[in-house]
Amino acid sequence: MRLLLSTLALSAALAGPLAAADDPAAAALREGIALVEAGDLDQAATRLQTAVAQLGSDPARSRELGSAHLYLAMAELGRNQMDSARTHMREAWTRRKGARLDTHAFPPRVIALYDEVGLALKAKRAGSPGPSKALVGVAAVSAAAGAVVASSGGGGGSAATPPPTPSTPRTASVRVFNSDDIGRVLLNGQVLFEMGLGQDSGPVDITTRLGPGANEIAFELVNDHGAIAYGFEVRQNDALVFQETCGLVLRAGCEDDKKYPSGVVRHYVYTLRGQ
Repeated sequence: MRLLLSTLALSAALAGPLAAADDPAAAALREGIALVEAGDLDQAATRLQTAVAQLGSDPARSRELGSAHLYLAMAELGRNQMDSARTHMREAWTRRKGARLDTHAFPPRVIALYDEVGLALKAKRAGSPGPSKALVGVAAVSAAAGAVVASSGGGGGSAATPPPTPSTPRTASVRVFNSDDIGRVLLNGQVLFEMGLGQDSGPVDITTRLGPGANEIAFELVNDHGAIAYGFEVRQNDALVFQETCGLVLRAGCEDDKKYPSGVVRHYVYTLRGQ
């Protein structure tokens, strides 16, 4: 199914700082939006995934990242990839801080999904519990996952230093999807899990597995023969912090269906700090 957008939506998205940007991330975003407008949703998804991965590494470009997630959600919605569409629409809603979409610029189906995920996020926040013993337990996990704890320099006094106030609990998860042939995740050199052809692991919580200091999360793609495709994500507190994607499993391999040798053909590493 093709999700066609109005020219008004495209011109609005390209206005301001985004249009002035002249770098690979901005180019990928512009091209992805143009492909959505043209109805080429498969190629649009690939370009917008690249934009999300590149923009996600720069905290100063949150606004552009929100646009990338929004248009990627639109492309996935048009391709009937509903789980992915909701995931990226949640990111878009969060980055846009719930700002309303222009009903003249975006189709009703897109606005409906945007409002739907917004209501769910608001309900989740409204239902957050207050301080409790359970929260103290979560705070301990937070420290293990790398929350920064302030400490005093200390003179020679005997008075005990009061415990630090717990910060927002930090969680970490990884996801492997779109693999052709096998996607593998390693934590500090140890294999955590593998996903076969076309399988989607969904978010896999690794918070309690993180050790003190730097933790190395690695993704490997193992090829049997022929073309390859892959998708790998790392999230902290449900926010996407790292992503690598290429191709569409069983549809279009990376680099125009280029054939790759057998064995490990991709290896990406992301570092998360522990306690």
